[in-house]
Amino acid sequence: MRVYVMGDRAVRREKATADDIAQMRQITVEALRAGAFGFTTSRTDSHKTPDGELVASRDADDHELLGIGSALGVTGTGAFGMNSDFDDEDYELRWMRKQAKETGRPVWFLLTDRYEDPERWRRLMKAVHTARSEGLSLTAQIAGRPIGVMMGIGTALNPFTVRPTYKTLEHLPIEEQRRRLLDPELRRKILAEKPDDAEVAKLSQFRQLVTTRWDKFFTMDDPPDYEPGPERSVAAIAARTNHTPDEIAYDYIVEQNQYLFFPVVNYVTGDHEVIREMLGSSVGPTASVSMLKPRREKSPATRASTPGLFSTRIERMCLRPLSWPEMWRSSNLTVCGVPASISAPPSAPRPGRGRPRPV
Repeated sequence: MRVYVMGDRAVRREKATADDIAQMRQITVEALRAGAFGFTTSRTDSHKTPDGELVASRDADDHELLGIGSALGVTGTGAFGMNSDFDDEDYELRWMRKQAKETGRPVWFLLTDRYEDPERWRRLMKAVHTARSEGLSLTAQIAGRPIGVMMGIGTALNPFTVRPTYKTLEHLPIEEQRRRLLDPELRRKILAEKPDDAEVAKLSQFRQLVTTRWDKFFTMDDPPDYEPGPERSVAAIAARTNHTPDEIAYDYIVEQNQYLFFPVVNYVTGDHEVIREMLGSSVGPTASVSMLKPRREKSPATRASTPGLFSTRIERMCLRPLSWPEMWRSSNLTVCGVPASISAPPSAPRPGRGRPRPV
């Protein structure tokens, strides 16, 4: 919407004028009256365009956000949601509180556990509790499983997609890519190359770790394990077998035709216990999308977020904590008072694999 209204000025992330804000507010009012659930925006370096530019909304100021959000107060419907890096926590919390107070509508943000600041989520959750105690509808949305990336041949990202020779194969059908990647000479050439700095720069902040954090890439196996131990990391396997990490990763996705799992956030401690702690809060809805059932269910958080094959579970926890059995049984989506039964259809099997291809 920002680009629609502002054109190139939005792409350059310029400040919106009063007229820009008024037009975006009116569009939002019309959308809500037509049945939109609400308005969401991105304020994180994790979201980039294919050219590597930050999305147009990344640096929108509070005047713009409050102006657009006031549309929810006009219609008395919808919720305002966002994903943020919380560069300035006080600033973000201040405008979100104001949004909730002035519109009387729910305001939510994505809450995750991050490697570079493991205590951040607790500070933000404390702020949510404070806002709720003051009667403000501010909510932390929590994922019931680590948010991550499955990496293999044909996926949008793997440790080699930023290497020049590998990129020359990406236009080919997946089976043809694999056939060529099995060639020993091509393997040697790709492993000898360094990641292309320009390609790495296009990636979001966390995906850039794909070139360095071999200790954070885990073998998934079949069925996949979403709570792997440190011994399953590419770095650990390389150390045990006297190989380089990129050799292990290459052979795993090419020769074994398997996927690597890269938990981007919510896996700081190497297990699901922090997620369990988040889910125990009484002021946040949880969103858990389960596309593949894990092999082991190590923690209660894992059990709560993996009810079965090709199923989706989103539970509302704004009013009280749910017990683990209640989470397990829940099969409806209720976000901000709007219930909707949802079900994720099975994906088509990947040729020669017999299991779903990741989206």
